[in-house]
Amino acid sequence: MPESPESGISAKQSGSKLPVETEDWADDGFLEVEQAFRLLPRLENKRLILQWTIAEGYYLYKHQFKFQLELDGVMSEVELTLPSGEVKHDEFFGEAEVYYHELSATASLPDGQPVRFSVRSQGCADAGLCYPPLLQHFQFNAASSGFEEVPGGFANTDRLTGKPASTSGLPSSGTAGDVPADTSLLLVMLFAFLGGAILNLMPCVFPVLALKILALVNASAISSAERRNHGISYAAGVVSSFIAMAALLLGLRSAGEVLGWGFQLQSPWVVAALVYLFFLLGQGMSGYVEFTPSWVGAGQSLTARGGRTGSFFTGMLAVVVASPCTAPFMGAALGFALVQPSVVALSVFAALGLGMAAPFLLLVTVPRLARVLPKPGAWMLTFKEVMAFPLFITAVWLLWVVGRQTGVNGMTMVAAGCVLIVFAQWLWRRSTVQGRASSLVVAASALALLFGPWMERPERASNDANVYTSERVSALRAGGSSVFVNLTADWCLTCLANKRVALSRTAVLQAFSANNIAYLEGDWTNSDPRITEILHQYGRSGVPLYLLYPADASRPAMVLPQILTPGNILDSIAAL
Repeated sequence: MPESPESGISAKQSGSKLPVETEDWADDGFLEVEQAFRLLPRLENKRLILQWTIAEGYYLYKHQFKFQLELDGVMSEVELTLPSGEVKHDEFFGEAEVYYHELSATASLPDGQPVRFSVRSQGCADAGLCYPPLLQHFQFNAASSGFEEVPGGFANTDRLTGKPASTSGLPSSGTAGDVPADTSLLLVMLFAFLGGAILNLMPCVFPVLALKILALVNASAISSAERRNHGISYAAGVVSSFIAMAALLLGLRSAGEVLGWGFQLQSPWVVAALVYLFFLLGQGMSGYVEFTPSWVGAGQSLTARGGRTGSFFTGMLAVVVASPCTAPFMGAALGFALVQPSVVALSVFAALGLGMAAPFLLLVTVPRLARVLPKPGAWMLTFKEVMAFPLFITAVWLLWVVGRQTGVNGMTMVAAGCVLIVFAQWLWRRSTVQGRASSLVVAASALALLFGPWMERPERASNDANVYTSERVSALRAGGSSVFVNLTADWCLTCLANKRVALSRTAVLQAFSANNIAYLEGDWTNSDPRITEILHQYGRSGVPLYLLYPADASRPAMVLPQILTPGNILDSIAAL
């Protein structure tokens, strides 16, 4: 299956996958990318002609071309005139225009300008290989009256996108926290660490805060050494979960899947399983049912192995719940990581995990900070029971997400599964062999409900005028309108909070109307390759992403912060 831009190599046929990092294509009978797609630029009547010779059995995608020309010392995106291609049913892009054999594209040149340009292309082989996007840089050599390729790119351009390095591969209005592509790995890891720390403040992490706070309170009753073990176990759970998630994500991407941060929540059965999990955790916190080993721990149980095991799994749970969210610094750091070699990517994800675990780890390891914790007492039982309700609320929210993904039938079946779980617990407490056997059967029935036909994703209507497509953006801009694009998902609490707190405010809606700004929304609740592609284009690994396109099509989109306020939206509108 072909990959989206910024992705690695993939195979389109089962069993023909090539390793992403080796690039030993010739060993498998494939041409090197420059041999498969030979580019020869030339000048002709003040026009730049880009002539590709395409090897037999290979093709280039029309929609994957990106052309930038140096204008007044700055690389600016310029329209490249392309002929009509051959319509091909592609496994990833669907009906796509492609070019076989040869291609001639043109671009107008300004008078008196030195000619330097960058062009990005992507192609595949019919036999089963898709190459990663190829970025080439050329400059005009007056001595030879021809073009010469600049292998390392230009000094003032980003090595991945050809844009000025200050833009970090994003439009010129990128936000604070973006990671320049030429920065060191150490600085990128620092960005990831900061993003992980801020992630503790994101609304999607709130449901697990009850577990963390309770563990902190309980930890005040034990020795300093045991508190440190408790914190280290929690940190280990967080970091190992981030690394495991990154390894799975990188593996699926190298196999041809187009995925981003929070990809697992695009599967309805995963969200349904989380409904069960939060429902069970809420029951455990409320005292309705006890688990061994305890996930929430209480009092002196932290001195036992079960307490540290509980801390480890609490860290894992924190990562699962945090996966729909992105924080400042985090989005760009992950976008950088996912286009790097595996070792670099895993290092960035580990730094993200350390950042998320750091506040909790400090509180349980630094004696002065530990003194701010309240003394343990009888109040802890009431506190524990009260903290069950955020978990139940989270289960209800996730049940709503299932309904958005599958429809009312899927949501109803998951709710019925929760009833079966309670019924299984009632049978188990009857303390008879027959009752416990029946309990296991009922519990298995609840799990079986997650895999029925009602969990399939229904087709969503795409004829809504507010649904994002790149064609609608182009059409609206051609009609003289600016466009605000909100890329969101129902399972993204940050996205929902931004819409409630900022995008729905009267002042913002009035500004949209007064400035002729059209609003489009791209839904990433279920996997959508078109949205994944634009996320990758702007160096993001997941939602939310907010873009404000000026009506002037020659100007790039502005990227708004991941945490919206009415003020920063109005400031962006004023800058149009």
